[in-house]
Amino acid sequence: MKERKIKRQVDCELSNTELKNYGEKLASLTIEKIMKEEEKKKINKEKTDEITTLSSEILKLSNVLKSKKEVKTLECIEKIDYDSNKIIIIRVDTGDIIEEKPIPNSYLQEDFFDQDEIEIENV
Repeated sequence: MKERKIKRQVDCELSNTELKNYGEKLASLTIEKIMKEEEKKKINKEKTDEITTLSSEILKLSNVLKSKKEVKTLECIEKIDYDSNKIIIIRVDTGDIIEEKPIPNSYLQEDFFDQDEIEIENV
């Protein structure tokens, strides 16, 4: 008879120490997995927010290019012409009239009382 040593996969009952060690390893891996999943969610949300911001900027720029116009805040002069009962808005940079409209009653009342000169007497 001939004999030799070999290795083979065999089902073995775990000792109490092995059960404890495997339980601790499982708990550790479970916690690590949960932390990685939370980190992934956070990163995904950040990247989704970044992509949303980029998409918004792309849409705005596309609309500007398509319309060949852009809304800008510019310095203007508001002229109140009481003779023609009109308010005229003029761009400072070009001198272009950008709006003409009738003077509303609230504007007519503003000049009646100059806000800087009103004094209220204490009674």
